[in-house]
Amino acid sequence: TLIPLVSPYDSLGVEQYRPYVSKPRTNPSVAAKRDKQELLITRIFSTAYINLNIIKDLDFRSTAGVDLTYISDGLMEPPKSIQFRLISTELELFRDYKYTINNVLSYSKDFGTFSANLMAGNEIQYGRIFSVKTIGDDQPFEYKYWYDLEGIENLIPSCNFEQITLLSYFYRAGFNYNDIFLLNLSGRHDGASRLAPKHKWSFFPAASGAVRISNLAFMGGISAISDLKLRLSYGQSGNESVDPYLTRPKLSDILYVEYGRPSIEPNDDGIPLNDGDGAGAAIAYRSGDNLPDITMTWERTTEYNIGLDLGLLDNRIYAIVDAFKTYTNGFL
Repeated sequence: TLIPLVSPYDSLGVEQYRPYVSKPRTNPSVAAKRDKQELLITRIFSTAYINLNIIKDLDFRSTAGVDLTYISDGLMEPPKSIQFRLISTELELFRDYKYTINNVLSYSKDFGTFSANLMAGNEIQYGRIFSVKTIGDDQPFEYKYWYDLEGIENLIPSCNFEQITLLSYFYRAGFNYNDIFLLNLSGRHDGASRLAPKHKWSFFPAASGAVRISNLAFMGGISAISDLKLRLSYGQSGNESVDPYLTRPKLSDILYVEYGRPSIEPNDDGIPLNDGDGAGAAIAYRSGDNLPDITMTWERTTEYNIGLDLGLLDNRIYAIVDAFKTYTNGFL
């Protein structure tokens, strides 16, 4: 808050942005002059699919989804008082484009006491982000807002680009014998662009089995137990959620390397001039401050599980008990 003994106006009656010099607090009546901002967000997302019955018991399904986001964010900070007449302008443009394509071929067949379900498919996920931002000071006129950046001094541009792809192939086989013995086998091959070359792909298997003990012949006389099933499972999963380009070296700091005889003096941009006798300068770059991880690969989680399902009195009472062990290797 302002000290009450300090006037928010100068001797001419003009509002002061910081009336108390030794403790430069902001005058709230001046700060209340709001900045001008326009934030426009456009998002388009849609999903489409197709189902085909190729032959009896064999089906194909393809799904495609698109997600587009466009953002325009303009900001103009007008002068707060006669003391601070600087006009600042910012403009940021952002574009995010994603799509997913999933294809699945499935086969299901019931042979009476035995049934089988088979599935195979692939999926691709793609994302592309691009943004550009410009900050400038000393804009000549407020009404130009952020639509005309020409003539603004001290323009500082920056941009960002990211592109990621995840490609997967997966399959699953499920078998059921007389609703007593159940077996499921699955696996997937995943390739991620975020990871290092020669380490992008990995395989993740999984298997599970169960015995419904309550359907065995010797359980027929125990009417109180309506369901009793013993389960075992094993599976691996992967994680590749890291920032893109951590596996690649970055370039930074433009260097001007002289060749020939020493130059006389640099020009206004700091580039050494040719002295007319074979001397000059070449533009060069050096590595950034990041250390690329050329062996970065999938974070792998392995889980073992044993479980028991118990239903009593027509499943009016039901209990599920699980014990599991999880290991994770290659933390990202």
